[in-house]
Amino acid sequence: MKFNNLNIFIFVAILITLLTSCTAERELAREFVKTKKSIPVLLLTTNRLILTNDKLKKIPNYDSLNVLTQDSIWLAKTLYLDSVSDVRFIHMFYSKLKTELQFYGFIVYEQDSLQSFNALESTKYTLNLAQVEMSEDDYNYRDQEVFFNSLVYYQDNTLNAVNLNFWFEFSSSGFKNEKLFYTTFSVNDKLESRFLLDNSTNKVSYQFKITPIVLNEIYQLSEYAAVKSSNYFYNYLMNSYVKENMPSNAGIPKYFSYDRYTGFLFNNENDSFIELNSK
Repeated sequence: MKFNNLNIFIFVAILITLLTSCTAERELAREFVKTKKSIPVLLLTTNRLILTNDKLKKIPNYDSLNVLTQDSIWLAKTLYLDSVSDVRFIHMFYSKLKTELQFYGFIVYEQDSLQSFNALESTKYTLNLAQVEMSEDDYNYRDQEVFFNSLVYYQDNTLNAVNLNFWFEFSSSGFKNEKLFYTTFSVNDKLESRFLLDNSTNKVSYQFKITPIVLNEIYQLSEYAAVKSSNYFYNYLMNSYVKENMPSNAGIPKYFSYDRYTGFLFNNENDSFIELNSK
């Protein structure tokens, strides 16, 4: 009986500790949202959009082919890269990112206000869009369904995809503690399909429709990527604040994501940059 009571006591103590820790984490995150306003951020960007056709990597000995042959294959295999305006793409992403950061309460400085930014003595951050890549690829998608309890009918479809990859350099006051962040977004051909069973003949047919990616979807994806990137940046600062202010014996805190539209905090580690390295 004493053993059982001891177990119950230990369980309750652990539960209280966990609940207290979770409450402390959320309170610190909420404290950051309420108090960390008007933080200066220097926003910089590259003007270059790197174009990569990953379909060419699947062609045997492509790199050893002569330039004319490579150019011909590029034209035949490239659907979107040559149609995107790098100036428009970078401008749309940068402008949307700047606007979103301002919505989060940051005071955004740009390249032409670098001198004013450097003169600030308060806590400040630099976020540099160091590299942007747009890649094009295709992949096999297998559609399948089971009929007659055990027979698997399938159909392979080749779908196109466009991936947008972003690398950010981040540093805090005095350009110390520089970090490199990465994030990626994609858009694909849309497949509508179904298997049909003809009960009179027991034959299965397949109907499908592929709606290709259109150019405007790529530009829309760039703006969506900017919205998400601003959220990832805010989440990084907020969770860093939580981690720095949690008691040393509290363990690893949960990762919060802040929804500026609703004001809610969510436990979501997916709403974050991938940190590649620290310098």
